[in-house]
Amino acid sequence: DGELRTDIVKPGYLYPPLTSTLLAIVFLLHESIFAAIVTQILIFYGLVLVYYFWIEQLINRSIAFWSSLIIIFNPLIIFEVVAPPRTHIAGLFMMLLFFFVLIKMRSNRNVYYYLGILSGLAYLTRDIYLLLTLSTFSILLFEKKYKQVGKFISSFAAVVLPWFLRN
Repeated sequence: DGELRTDIVKPGYLYPPLTSTLLAIVFLLHESIFAAIVTQILIFYGLVLVYYFWIEQLINRSIAFWSSLIIIFNPLIIFEVVAPPRTHIAGLFMMLLFFFVLIKMRSNRNVYYYLGILSGLAYLTRDIYLLLTLSTFSILLFEKKYKQVGKFISSFAAVVLPWFLRN
């Protein structure tokens, strides 16, 4: 309709808190939007590193290198990274880290604790990442890995329960 919307659709306490918490820590150290953007850029480069190591392990080093360069120099992603901080970059970082840990630590007994923590952090970044938790939970139930379901859900609950109780 061409009108500028300035009304608040839902109160701030209903938004996932992880990005706001990260920004609060950054603003305590240096109160400027530049510091927040630099932090987002560092998270983005961490995301690219996780992606690189993941693809290197799954496919090969050459494809990991070239696809990482494509991600780094993609104009749409550059615009997202240098814009005022939002939840996209941090949420994507948590999701990629989740899959990296899943593949890298598959044989570790405690991997489902780590995955629960990472999916909880991803959910606390963006609501849509609850699908990551639900799909992992469903797959583990389908495979009848009840002990792993308990590890996964208990660590997920430990991460998100304080926020749920607050709201």
